[in-house]
Amino acid sequence: MIIIISDGIVSIGSNIVNSLNNQKIKDVLDVDNLIDETKFANLLDLNMADFIDKDDFTTAIVADQQLDIKAIFHHNVCSSTIIKGH
Repeated sequence: MIIIISDGIVSIGSNIVNSLNNQKIKDVLDVDNLIDETKFANLLDLNMADFIDKDDFTTAIVADQQLDIKAIFHHNVCSSTIIKGH
């Protein structure tokens, strides 16, 4: 069984993966926007099963590929201080 995390490549996500690793959990799949290669540095010291681009993940879900998912950690962060409520 795998644990899926969205945006594991960013600070919050990589800290979640680190916490899972501290609990001896390594079966983690990072679903991310893999365009910005500079953020990969956040993943260097982490143990993960794999990572996948968000569009490829969506394609896999729509195609009903069998993913043995145990849990999903989804977080969406907006660091802007000027965006008002939606």
